[in-house]
Amino acid sequence: MKLNTLIVVLVSTVLIPACQQKSGAVQAGSVNTAVRTMAANIARDLADKGPKAWLDYFEENPNFFMANEGQRTLPNNEFAARFVKDILSKQIIKVNLMWNNIYVDSLSPTMAMLSAAFHEDLFNKDDQSTPADGYFTGIAEATPTGWKLRDLHWSTLKK
Repeated sequence: MKLNTLIVVLVSTVLIPACQQKSGAVQAGSVNTAVRTMAANIARDLADKGPKAWLDYFEENPNFFMANEGQRTLPNNEFAARFVKDILSKQIIKVNLMWNNIYVDSLSPTMAMLSAAFHEDLFNKDDQSTPADGYFTGIAEATPTGWKLRDLHWSTLKK
């Protein structure tokens, strides 16, 4: 085997796959960071703006949905927007959401699975709070306006 041929074989079988693996790890790391930042921003914006802040993080896509306690409660983005504006934001004025043990699984450069335990306090117009603890799972997707939630599910611990 000629030296040039040996170099080509070495590069194509060892170096290129190693570089691709490193590139994938860097890519997964940047997705992980971006999705964790989105989760932190959600908590911050809910505390500042109340439940209407959710609309900044629900993907404007007809495939969007939210499930709660095993039932599809918000079947699409249009329904979700009406529910948040017309019902939820009139009952709840502030939300303190705290994520715990966030896990991000990078599925592609533009999509990731987000899951975390959560604690939230929902405050009504009389400033009375209702606490809830549970687990959240969702698909986050990179959009032209930033990372958004495409699908999500909340399950609350029964006390």
